Amino acid sequence: MRVIRWALATAVLAPAAAQAQTADSVSLRVAERQIDAFNRRDLDAFMALYADDAVVLEFPSGNVIAAGKAAIRERYAGMLRSRTADAPPVRVEPRVVDGAFVLDYERWDAPPGQRANAVWMYEIKHGVIQRAWTVRM
Repeated sequence: MRVIRWALATAVLAPAAAQAQTADSVSLRVAERQIDAFNRRDLDAFMALYADDAVVLEFPSGNVIAAGKAAIRERYAGMLRSRTADAPPVRVEPRVVDGAFVLDYERWDAPPGQRANAVWMYEIKHGVIQRAWTVRM
């Protein structure tokens, strides 16, 4: 009887666990590719990871920073253009992935007195970023 219960539990729970792992790995790959594209200053590769109707917001206020792919592209185009080839890379330390959500603590080297970190959360569905929030207090 125990063996039957174990087999039934495994048959029911295994697909859900596999699906969660798949969502986690897709979200992880998208988040990794986004940081890599940013560090390479590759705007096209960076934007390929955003949905056409993606929204970038502040957290916790909910203020919209950019809505739609064109507005997001405009926001990041100048930022990536201004990064020099020898700019220190953005590092993620740590990254937490839970299904469609990725939480990144991003760090970079900066002169004293300048900002050197940011916290971002991404909602990733169908292999692209649907929504992104940056923590601003």
